Amino acid sequence: MAPSSSPGDVDRSHGPSASSHPPQTTRMEHSVNKRLLVFFEGTANTLVPRTTLIGYFFQEAQAIDISDDRIPLPSMQLAFKMGFDGCGVTHGVAGTIWACGLATQCELVLARVHAILEHAGHLSITVLGLSRGGIAALMLAKVLASRGPMSSRVCLNLCLFDPVPGNLINTARYLDIFSQTVANSVIDVSECHITRVLAIYPHEPLPALAFHAPVIPHFPKNTKVELDATLGCHQGALYMPDKVPAEWKLACQLSMLAIATFFNDCGTLISGISESAAKHASVAMEAVVTDRSSPSIRSPSLRSAHHKDGVAVIARHTHGRFLNQMHKRLVTSLTPSDARLHSSSTTASKAHASDEPEFMLQVVLPSRTSA
Repeated sequence: MAPSSSPGDVDRSHGPSASSHPPQTTRMEHSVNKRLLVFFEGTANTLVPRTTLIGYFFQEAQAIDISDDRIPLPSMQLAFKMGFDGCGVTHGVAGTIWACGLATQCELVLARVHAILEHAGHLSITVLGLSRGGIAALMLAKVLASRGPMSSRVCLNLCLFDPVPGNLINTARYLDIFSQTVANSVIDVSECHITRVLAIYPHEPLPALAFHAPVIPHFPKNTKVELDATLGCHQGALYMPDKVPAEWKLACQLSMLAIATFFNDCGTLISGISESAAKHASVAMEAVVTDRSSPSIRSPSLRSAHHKDGVAVIARHTHGRFLNQMHKRLVTSLTPSDARLHSSSTTASKAHASDEPEFMLQVVLPSRTSA
């Protein structure tokens, strides 16, 4: 198996050399907080023309595009964004098979981070990545930890949508003794400085030979981490909701809402997060949970995932009190009196809760599954 690309394999001319002395920031610049949004598309996808919601959020983000490193950095701006096509688009077959090109994209971001901080005291970085783009987000976290600025000057938030390394689980777990697979290169980011993570995993499995098992990394102890399962199959759950068949629409709407909410929670306002949209999503999820007339939509399933401690699964149960964690969060905010939120208040409800899973869709880590 060919090794994955790594930051050490690329030209580092974009970043500051060890002997260089960056310009001194003024006292006023030290008090300025700036923001950088980074978008990594899936392997075969482009941002423009738009392929998935990654392109939508990139275009909607109210920030100056500094993706082209040949363009001078506008030092007086407060908000920037960078976007990258999939590694299969930028690096052809090598990008498609071995994820070549992701390290180069991370180097470009690293160089811009150093440049921005020459004129700012603090930088908030929010990253959204799909599939191999999610792997790029994890690689960026490792690059920033090893060669980035002091952690006190950077706040890093990661939104990972089905981060797929492109390796078989057994290959990465039993044959990769030198951690050369893409999966093992990012499976442990516990030494990185990450403030917040939202990792979303569609529950529908693909055949093992599709090489689409996602990775569930080991994150830092103090990072706020939310692992959530959702409807749909890989990037089929991340298209524009108005451009997909009816059976995909809800999955795409839920993904759009979850990502927009994450961006807003991280301080970046994105459209599509209105209260009416949240209510609509909550009602739609409620319909899935309570629909007893469609056996096919309630069929249990397990989707295996890479994990440091064994094989994790994205599980779909036949029933549950909530569709997923996002559904529970919406119910909490929109209908705080819902009985399911207080199910432990009586002995009877405790018995009921023990018989019924809390979530119909759930990420189950190795220590919690007997599979």
